[in-house]
Amino acid sequence: MVLHKSMCISSYYKRERQNFIILLVLFFLFPFVSLPIVFRRIYEGKKYALHFLAIFMGLLSVYYFPFGDQYRYLEKLNLYSSLSFGEVFDIESIFIIKNLNLVNVYVFVASKLNLTLEFIRFTLIVSCYLLVFSVYENFVQDKYDLCLNDKWIRFLILYLSVPFFFICFGFRTGMGGCFLIYGISNLINGKRMKAFVGILFSVLCHILFLIYVAFIMLIINRKNKISRKVVFLFSFVVVFASFWILNSIYGKIELLDVLMDQYIYGDWGEEYEWSFFTVKVRVFLGGAALIYMYMIFFLSPKQNVFLWNLLCLNFCLFVFSIPFYTFIERLVAISLPILILYVIKYKKMLPKYRLNIVLFLLLVSFLSPFYIYRYQYGKARIEEIVFCSLPVVLTNTYDIDYVNDYVDDEGLFIVNKY
Repeated sequence: MVLHKSMCISSYYKRERQNFIILLVLFFLFPFVSLPIVFRRIYEGKKYALHFLAIFMGLLSVYYFPFGDQYRYLEKLNLYSSLSFGEVFDIESIFIIKNLNLVNVYVFVASKLNLTLEFIRFTLIVSCYLLVFSVYENFVQDKYDLCLNDKWIRFLILYLSVPFFFICFGFRTGMGGCFLIYGISNLINGKRMKAFVGILFSVLCHILFLIYVAFIMLIINRKNKISRKVVFLFSFVVVFASFWILNSIYGKIELLDVLMDQYIYGDWGEEYEWSFFTVKVRVFLGGAALIYMYMIFFLSPKQNVFLWNLLCLNFCLFVFSIPFYTFIERLVAISLPILILYVIKYKKMLPKYRLNIVLFLLLVSFLSPFYIYRYQYGKARIEEIVFCSLPVVLTNTYDIDYVNDYVDDEGLFIVNKY
């Protein structure tokens, strides 16, 4: 009997090794074709499959055409190659707090190693997905009280909440959001050192995350939940008092002035010319999912004190950011994963049909950029990922002269040249 059991275990592990090797070879030759098997292995609870999916998302990011913020990173990559660290990062300047961040340092190092922007993006995307998938492993995968289908839905929700487009577009905000939920999840699980590292790295990605550091310090030891009435009343006051508060502090601190000029005032702040198209873009790129999630969040029973209070403060910040295009764009990318963290941590919060609605809205949010920016993706030759091998995809890059044919001096894609 013992011998038979031992033989069964040995046979099981042999079969698992064979399945892993087959998937590894197939993924190397045709990453896209291997996706159904990767998702199947994730459904079955195989942790190694999460690494395959993270790598695939990195490969997908290689085909992001460098326009907008990515065009500026492409320029930096070429510029930094001939500059010293001190020339790039002037420690005597007050703007060093803004410029000395993880992404800029990485781009500087990459410029010395002759790495491409596409490879930089690949490594950052893979790292972000691995961070978020570690949250899934801690919160969902190891829970024995959840059936496979329940775990699968929660995995898909968390997977689709990763701000893939925002990481590809500008790196810092999306990356910081992934580090933040990694830190928050470890804080909830009592792993304070990992929590500290995650939150610290979010700030090192983008100074915007100092707001969340302040939020966390404010509520970390709070025993009582913030009431809904207080949240709504405060949000109402914020809407009417925000401009008065901002105008009163403007001109007092030089660094704050720079940040407000970038996110609050100017063409990408309060002076942004909203249109039906831009509203539609914001709705499809996470806005609808965020609004729905906050509706069911406030209608559901209060669960964890810390997460509840953090999301309440985040809601007030969200309301404040509504008039400012750039600010709200970044806040949506940050807020969705935190809301999803609440959902997957406390499974009784939502009935299955609501989980499916969340899943659908997140799927729309994930897929919409591929249509909205279809001209850019067309020039990026994204169809190659369907039939190319992993090494071929990894070597894909866009020459600066090729990019300049379709992007103007400000990094805007010239659609009529498509």
